[in-house]
Amino acid sequence: PGAEEIYNSSSPLLTGYQSVFGDNSTTSGFSWMLLLGLIASFHSFVFCMGQLLYAIARDGYLPQILTRLHPTRGTMYVSLITGSSIGFLVVLVLHYIIGDTRLGSVMINLALIGAVTSYTFQLTSFIRLRIKEPNRPRPYRSPFGIPGAVISMALCVAGMVSIIYSGTSSYEFLASIIVAILYFGIGATYFFLRVQPRIEAAPTPKLRENLLSSVSSKV
Repeated sequence: PGAEEIYNSSSPLLTGYQSVFGDNSTTSGFSWMLLLGLIASFHSFVFCMGQLLYAIARDGYLPQILTRLHPTRGTMYVSLITGSSIGFLVVLVLHYIIGDTRLGSVMINLALIGAVTSYTFQLTSFIRLRIKEPNRPRPYRSPFGIPGAVISMALCVAGMVSIIYSGTSSYEFLASIIVAILYFGIGATYFFLRVQPRIEAAPTPKLRENLLSSVSSKV
């Protein structure tokens, strides 16, 4: 169908399947497989979000109330409720600002901003560790080393530039960039005002081998 038609399609992956297999049972089967995979991924995102908030709070970077576990099931219910509530609040706010027409695409754009930013921080940490502690024991050593990390970071920068470009060309996508800026701004403010003073005042804690070790047997 061409790049322009794929770009304007509301479901580009399905449009690509239709162009290859035609509008038949094969395309319909792929559509159902994609739908089931999408539903399953949503549940995994929510569950991992609860574990991540719990682990960060347990290390003192978020309020300790997020470390509360369910008395019988051992799940991090406070983290799950808090993270889900924040996500629902963002969707609700964007619903009233931009409507429902492109809300799904804007939320995906917002998720991509967070993911690309996270990848950039991870790659920066990887490069820093390789330079400062090249002989540190590791359970796994990347065969691509610093060059691979630099290439990956360049791809992250290219992805972020494309996201920002799409945001400046559309009012709806601009909302996702504004929300991301507010999110990281609030997080940075909380870190520098509440977390960093505690870190500087306390002795450096020993890094845990597994942040989720205390709940892995309960969940």
